[in-house]
Amino acid sequence: MNTVGQEYRPDIDGLRAIAVLYVVLYHTELGWLPGGFIGVDIFFVLSGYLITNQLVQSISTGRFRFREFYVRRIRRLVPAFTAMSLASLVVGYYLLRPQDFLYHAKLAGLGFISLGNFYIENTTDGYFAPESSEIPLLHIWSLSVEEQFYLVWPAFLVLFFRFRSSVTKVLLLAVIVVLMLSVSQWQAVNNSTAAYYLLPARFIELMIGSVLVFSGAHLPQPKVATANVVALLALFALFATGFLFSDETTFPGVNALVVCVATALLVHVGRTENLASRALSLQGMVWVGQLSYSLYLWHWPVLAFWRYREGALTNEQLFYAVLLSFLLAIISLKFIEQPFRYSWRRESGQTFGWLYVFPFSILLIVFLLLDATEGWPSRFGQKRDLIAAIESRPDSYEEQCPDVQESLCKRVLLVGDSHAEHLGPFVEMLRRDQSEFALVSRTDGACPPLLGVVPVTKKANGQVETLSNCEERNTEVFNNLAGIDFVFLAAYWALPELKLGTYFLTTEHEKNRSVEASNNVLENALRITIEKIVSEGIRPVLVKDNLTIQRQTQKCSYKRALLNDTDPCLVPEARLKDQRKTVDAIFSALKGEFPSLIVLDPSAVLCNEGSCEVLIDGTPLYRDRDHLNAIGAKLLGYRYRATFGTLLETDRNNDISMSVPRV
Repeated sequence: MNTVGQEYRPDIDGLRAIAVLYVVLYHTELGWLPGGFIGVDIFFVLSGYLITNQLVQSISTGRFRFREFYVRRIRRLVPAFTAMSLASLVVGYYLLRPQDFLYHAKLAGLGFISLGNFYIENTTDGYFAPESSEIPLLHIWSLSVEEQFYLVWPAFLVLFFRFRSSVTKVLLLAVIVVLMLSVSQWQAVNNSTAAYYLLPARFIELMIGSVLVFSGAHLPQPKVATANVVALLALFALFATGFLFSDETTFPGVNALVVCVATALLVHVGRTENLASRALSLQGMVWVGQLSYSLYLWHWPVLAFWRYREGALTNEQLFYAVLLSFLLAIISLKFIEQPFRYSWRRESGQTFGWLYVFPFSILLIVFLLLDATEGWPSRFGQKRDLIAAIESRPDSYEEQCPDVQESLCKRVLLVGDSHAEHLGPFVEMLRRDQSEFALVSRTDGACPPLLGVVPVTKKANGQVETLSNCEERNTEVFNNLAGIDFVFLAAYWALPELKLGTYFLTTEHEKNRSVEASNNVLENALRITIEKIVSEGIRPVLVKDNLTIQRQTQKCSYKRALLNDTDPCLVPEARLKDQRKTVDAIFSALKGEFPSLIVLDPSAVLCNEGSCEVLIDGTPLYRDRDHLNAIGAKLLGYRYRATFGTLLETDRNNDISMSVPRV
């Protein structure tokens, strides 16, 4: 089976330029190129074409050696990757909080051995999740995918060339192409996160470039007129998909095939000089193309670290971030990438030892150090207590009152989801001393305290999960209320509205997955649950949820606490009211139905004159965008008690009541 020859093609560098510029522009989050992520797919096709061409030339002439192939890959890719990884660890030392720094170091090590994509797929909500934009090494997933491909592809080609029949070879390639395209489409529909990050769904993209090496030799050399038409149509397809695709597009799968085929056509017809190939061969395009690997490596950490510190970036900050990325890429190309690629003269064993084993050992030692010290919080000096506060989570609670007669101890049950869990320290602060009441906590993530309700979640990978254990927990809890004096019901009540299309409340009789249906289920189930509590002679307490803050506000609070920034980080109270509008109406209706019901609003002590605070005494209240940290919850509880009094007060008739704000 014949193949195309190996020769330098400036137009391919031009295609590299389009690929990297697409990616960089997309990562600025300006929205100008919503499908700019297809730049990675262009890279995959070009890589498959160029590397397979080299492999075929050496295999067909009997010069191929696995050892030499992988040593060349190390010299080509690893030095710049090592420099970027080590530099990111230095920056991370100053910027990343302990848990994030540990994650970063682990991802750097796994990325070095081409396993970073698995870790990213298992620890993120997907490539398009807002939080992903602050992971400085997120972009290494594509490098891991590419290297995994080249762990199997050379061996396949060696076996492939042992077949003598061209018909057998063609059929074999055709079967693999159809199979891998089917896998890609199925996975894109059914498990979008795995499809995006893992090799099975991306295999077809690299293979299209590889197959072009074989098919190109059998396709006729296009005439200039034909080459012009095909090239311009293919170039138009790349521009169109860049503007028409978005994070809502099912991808990769068949949609990625459009990008890959267009790229392959440009490579093929570029053998005949045409209008597109001349444009791609312009000096500026070639220069950016030659810079593409280093630019890809450096641009994302620059943007991610900057966002980690600042939140959403201004246009001016984006300009300087991109400029810095280009400067780092130029330095990387000139002083790292090219010298090791062209001037390194060590034999293969030394190359493997110095360029691969040695830097990986450094990354491993750094990770083990951070793992042993839980992210090295002492590096923040006097600020480490604030770091610990931000990352603090609730502990277990004493379920009995110490040193007090059992009959005098009031028992408070806190039940709900993770938004109930983070309120434990808040509730504990609503007492004079430890002998006033004991706290019993029964909380599970994504499980609101609603009898008969089964939450349903739709994950980023497309999988739907029915949380039947939630219904079982609630049944068990509310059937065993003996000895309880107060039941606090707390949850992320507005979750179906805030996580539109990914979280629903269903019952045996209401299976409809919609926001409206979920809100109806919430109201009816709360009514049933409160009736159950009241029938047991217990006082129900409905706790209004806290505000879900924007990423920018979260960053503002961290900067205020850790970097002595002066921004007050206030949030318009209207945003809180808008978030809770539906739920507040439900709570008001239930308050009218159940006179003994207490509706408690922790945010009442945070909002004043139209604005709400996210810090108390310089300490950020939030652990993430919607969960309070444990120290923040304690501070909130202390302020609430100072404003409205303790949880338990005895009136003249010796009845138990609560001092609460009006609702």
